[in-house]
Amino acid sequence: MQQKTDSLACEATKIELQIYLTTTETMAWTMKEQKYIILGGKELNDVDSFTYLTSVVSATGGSDGDIKACKNQLFLQHCKASIKSSFPL
Repeated sequence: MQQKTDSLACEATKIELQIYLTTTETMAWTMKEQKYIILGGKELNDVDSFTYLTSVVSATGGSDGDIKACKNQLFLQHCKASIKSSFPL
């Protein structure tokens, strides 16, 4: 994985793309041995879950967290609609 990361960083610099080390993190779920990835001389943080395009991605599949987030959003929208209909301007 380290070789792929180094290759990606090299290709990115060729076309003037920048990889931000402060926001770049890694997540591995099929590796038996945990090997840290180093980019720009810094070790990347390893996370258990992250949000991508409003969907929760996690090492365990992410569906539970994603469903809970959707339910919370729908509940808040319902509450706002109920308040607006109860108190019309």
